[in-house]
Amino acid sequence: MKLYHGSNADIKCINLSKGLRYKDFGKGFYLTPELSTAIRMAQKKARLFGGEPTLLTYEFDEAALCSGLKVKIFLHKSQMEIL
Repeated sequence: MKLYHGSNADIKCINLSKGLRYKDFGKGFYLTPELSTAIRMAQKKARLFGGEPTLLTYEFDEAALCSGLKVKIFLHKSQMEIL
């Protein structure tokens, strides 16, 4: 699965200790499957903190979801099943 991260700098290695503690769901590394969302975040971060808007792309192996990795997944309305 392709995921994106919008930043104000290139990130060579993910360092969870650099995450902001007061983000929506706490300190972490936030990714989105939505390219437009990541682009907006990159522009916002560059505007607020300086640097250049930077889009990072990651290929996520969904098998890692069974490895104990702490992940929050939010489904788009079109992905939800009506029970």
